[in-house]
Amino acid sequence: MKKNSLNSVFRAFTLAEALVALLVITIIIAASLPTITKKKRSIDRVTHGAYACYWQNGQLIGRYLIDQKTAVGKTYYDNTEGRYGCEFTPPAGAKNFVVTTVGGGGGGAATGDEAQEANQVFEQTGSTSYKVPFTGDYKMLIVGGGGGGGRSYQQYWMNSKITRRACTGTQAGMVYISSVNLQKDDSLTIKVGYGGSASTDYYRPGSSGSESYVYNRNGLIARADGGGGGCSYKAGIKIADRGITGFNASGGGQTAGKAFGGQSFPSIKPANFVNSLNTFYSNTAGSYSINTSNASKPRGTGYSGKRSEPNNYYYHQNDYYDMQPITRLESYESEFGIDFNRYVRTNYDANCNGRSAMYGCGNLYNFNGAGGGGEGQINGGAFDFGYAKGGDGIVIIKGSPLYPGKGGYAAEVKQTPFASLPAKTLLFPGKGGAGGYIEPKRRSSITGTRYVPSTVAPKEGESSYIKNYSKAEGGKPAPIVNMSDNNTINNEQSVYGAMGGSGEVANIAPTYKQKGGAGGYSDKDHNGYTTNNTIHGLSRPLFANGREIDTFNNLIGAGAGGGGGTATGKTYTTSDASSQAKMQTFIDANLGKGGDGTSGIVFIQW
Repeated sequence: MKKNSLNSVFRAFTLAEALVALLVITIIIAASLPTITKKKRSIDRVTHGAYACYWQNGQLIGRYLIDQKTAVGKTYYDNTEGRYGCEFTPPAGAKNFVVTTVGGGGGGAATGDEAQEANQVFEQTGSTSYKVPFTGDYKMLIVGGGGGGGRSYQQYWMNSKITRRACTGTQAGMVYISSVNLQKDDSLTIKVGYGGSASTDYYRPGSSGSESYVYNRNGLIARADGGGGGCSYKAGIKIADRGITGFNASGGGQTAGKAFGGQSFPSIKPANFVNSLNTFYSNTAGSYSINTSNASKPRGTGYSGKRSEPNNYYYHQNDYYDMQPITRLESYESEFGIDFNRYVRTNYDANCNGRSAMYGCGNLYNFNGAGGGGEGQINGGAFDFGYAKGGDGIVIIKGSPLYPGKGGYAAEVKQTPFASLPAKTLLFPGKGGAGGYIEPKRRSSITGTRYVPSTVAPKEGESSYIKNYSKAEGGKPAPIVNMSDNNTINNEQSVYGAMGGSGEVANIAPTYKQKGGAGGYSDKDHNGYTTNNTIHGLSRPLFANGREIDTFNNLIGAGAGGGGGTATGKTYTTSDASSQAKMQTFIDANLGKGGDGTSGIVFIQW
């Protein structure tokens, strides 16, 4: 039997066989090349892009974005649906679509339209507390206590024709807060300063008045310091019975006792004594402080008190006023309803002509913060000035309620994949809901016709959808402000004051920490993206960069709620209510409207 050898089992290819095999492989590869190239070219022709259909300023917008180039899409009116829409035609080769549908955002609410005021006057000296009746914009007038007057004594040796008085106390400081936002039920600590007492000793000056202030939970709002006491003197026959107690020009360096400048008075001549007295002053006038770092953001103006200077040989300070009233207070009478420095004449002697509130001529009322009169004589004692304590301080708080509106709610978001879309796919984006606003409303009565602010409610956003597919519902509007329901009022503060609420942002990019339409007086710390220093709520731009169409990552504002409105705190007057045009002017300037909800969108990517 014949045996097989290894050579017979594993016989190698001959050269001819190898060449034939190589030829076959080459033919196969060559035949495959057109197919591979065709597939590669087919892949290269597949486009990538986006299409957006939405509303902008009342106009329907359709836009393509392909290879960073934009093109206008077709819009039309669909009789079956009863609304306008866009007609989307997929580009050649486009497939694997993702459609994001967002309804229109809800409108923001206008500010509350109720006009009322709170006016609280604090005249009793000492500390007290005050519970803020409503959230709003408040004004304040704060006046410290005036300094007390000095005493004087002069014997008959002094020329009886010389008018001579001790120093009148200096005025207190004063603060006018034009705007500070206070929250309902916030507890204020209020102090009303007392007027400094008049001197009880010829060798002592009058006492200084004390400060007035207002604090809230955030600290000091403002303070008005008390005025300084007036100088005193004694002019006896004996040199040992003479002395002046007062202050130098800077208000310090008090000199006390029976000598002037460390030296005894060298002469009994009246002129020398008078000249010495004319170099003395009352203590420093009251200053003020406004704490602008307080979170309630007080804004206003402060005034330091006036410090009377010695006049001349004939009279020390003046012979016209028993007190040194703060005349600046009179410019705030109509705003705070108090007749400051009211003088009632009681003596019609000729010597009283032209002398307002001189001792013995009449009475002065509401002389808050005034320096107390110094004791002395005029015209040889026919009319003496008594020594008087300084005027007590006063604190007045006047509030106008603010009821900022809330922001609108965001719309529903839906995202659906499609392997393909037919030509002429019909898209219907929803409009954003209109923001609320205030309008003049006519009211007639037996007393006549007047116009008052009246609230118009914000609107719900419309739904968005692809025809014959499910809808993404629009956002709900913010509630109308109801002054008795705190849930309808936005209780936030910004650097500008009480602010309207910012609208909700739709759930398109959940990690994007921003809000919808900015509320009136809101800032970037509250809404995350912008500063709105107006009283009106705003609408959020559809795309983050303001373009007509962009990538999905910049689709931030679609379906966002509109911002809520706030107010300036001013109340309308009888003149404002006299005509529709005047009331509309008042409303536009002082009562913020809500922002419209941002348009819905149908956004297609491939």
